[in-house]
Amino acid sequence: MSVESFSRFAITARIRGKSYEQSGAKVQQLHTDHGSEYHSKEFLRWLKEQGVALRPTVAYHSETNAVAERFNRTIITMIRANLSRLPKVMWELALEYSTFIKNCIPHSAIQAAPIERAIPSISVTKQCKLFRPFGEQAYIHT
Repeated sequence: MSVESFSRFAITARIRGKSYEQSGAKVQQLHTDHGSEYHSKEFLRWLKEQGVALRPTVAYHSETNAVAERFNRTIITMIRANLSRLPKVMWELALEYSTFIKNCIPHSAIQAAPIERAIPSISVTKQCKLFRPFGEQAYIHT
């Protein structure tokens, strides 16, 4: 999960086997908890090569990373609501859907929807037309 501080635009992805795919965006700082996966010599060397500063939060004080903590709590709540009557195997799809919805809803701190700030050419009105109930039955016509 990544939340960009200017626009509050969020990107989420399931990390498979501690690997990931880069989106092409340049990361300048990485705020982390004190998880051991962020402090291996190999990872620290890679961060240095990429010019990324590691900024660990204070241990056991989630308020030092409040934006990310609040986002996580909101997304988890949305996922649980979306999966209330659906199989848990749809968790990853519910994560993508919930993140999309969150990015399209106006945020009080920036007085706009995060997607409008992050990608000015995108119209939230048009994006809202794409909303459908999660888990809605769909058909593909060929």
